[in-house]
Amino acid sequence: DTTEIEAEEEIIPITQETPPPPPVEMKYSFTLNDSSTVSAECDDTSAVIFPEVSAYTSTITSVELGDCVDNIGNWAFSGCTSLTSFTMSDNVTVLGYLAFNSCPNLTSIEIPSGITEIQFGTFSRISFIVWLYFTLSACARKE
Repeated sequence: DTTEIEAEEEIIPITQETPPPPPVEMKYSFTLNDSSTVSAECDDTSAVIFPEVSAYTSTITSVELGDCVDNIGNWAFSGCTSLTSFTMSDNVTVLGYLAFNSCPNLTSIEIPSGITEIQFGTFSRISFIVWLYFTLSACARKE
């Protein structure tokens, strides 16, 4: 006598794990004078412009720009009277018209090597700026 034994197939469902979303790239982070922060994610614009900053002009103490920013727009940080520290990446190429106008507490800023244009009045009405750092490529004359 031969007995056949049928094995039942066990069906194991394969679940695909949803991959985690890609990390969110920061457009900017502002530290305010009460130590709170305001930040935004990168969007379809690559400039930081005055309307994004205007609500915080009297309270921003430091700024850090993300890699997606390549342009600091006209008047962007104008009137930021508490601004003391500003960090930007090498991706920034343009410092707009009057971008840092009337920022009396901004005492040093490093101009990254990617800068190709510093527009008129970018640093106007800053009487106490002590250190303005340039790299050699940022000082190249535009023909």
